[in-house]
Formats: sequence, structure tokens, C-alpha cells
Amino acid sequence: MIGDSAGGHLTLAAAYTAGHPELAGTQYGWADQPDHLNVICDMFGVSILDEFQDRFFAESGVKRAKFGGSTADLTPVAFGSDKNLLKILSPISYVCKEIPPTLILQGKIDSIVPYQQATLLYERICEVCGEGRAELLLYEDRNHEDYAFYADDALCKTVLPFFDRYLK
Repeated sequence: MIGDSAGGHLTLAAAYTAGHPELAGTQYGWADQPDHLNVICDMFGVSILDEFQDRFFAESGVKRAKFGGSTADLTPVAFGSDKNLLKILSPISYVCKEIPPTLILQGKIDSIVPYQQATLLYERICEVCGEGRAELLLYEDRNHEDYAFYADDALCKTVLPFFDRYLK
């Protein structure tokens, strides 16, 4: 599974919550189907919702994108401000030894999802699963949904070889 931006968050959530019966069941559909993913790619998706992003942007010096004229953190607007709920919605909370191999693509000048989201997720995966379960490609000159992520054969040179390692 591969996803970018919000799709990256959903990819991480789907992969990392597999095998959690409290998040499955007939009320959500497909309880009789396996929910395990073999390999995933997160492209600049949010992995940490329970820590508001202002600190990350201040640390990096990257200017936050404006939405409706505001540069305010949209996390509380989109998800609320209940730290417990935000932790439940944060894929990083579900990193365990059973997660699938994960490729993380992130721009260092991302003005929507700060790059620290990717680096902290990668570090957590290495801490829990050991080296090799995840690969982080951090691009110095790419912003959120930068065309270079999709240009020509960029995905073919990065994502497909990673997937091939685990799907062949």
C-alpha cells in the first residue's frame, strides 16, 4: 500500500493497526478478511498527532503553509485537542515488531507536515524493530507534494525496488 499526505497517514494507520481486534469487527465491515499488509510506502504523511506541530516548524525554520490566511496548527481543527484521542490516531503509537517493512519519503522543507514526523517515526521503528525494517529518504529540497516525488520515473526508482524486495 502506498499513500501520500493524508493517504500516507491512512497507509501507516492501516498497516500499523493490523491485528488490533478493538479496531476491527463487523461494525467496520470485513471482519472475516485479513488486515495485514506486506509492505508500505508513506509519502509525507502525518504520523504524530498528539504533539502539536509548532515546535517542529520552529526547530526547522520552515515556514508553515497558510490555510485561509492562517498558519495555525490545523491538528486541533481537524482532529480535536484531546491528547488521548490524538495519541490513538497517531500511527507512531502502534509501532511494534509486527509492522510491515516501511519506506518513508519526506521533504525537509515540507510546509504542511514537518520532516520531524518522518525522522521520529523512522527512529521509533528502528528502536522497536531494529535496523532494516524501515527506510527513510529525506529530500533536502522538497516541499509537500513536490512534483519531484512523482516526476518521470521517480516512484519507479524508489518505491518499486523497495516493494520488489518484499513481494517477490
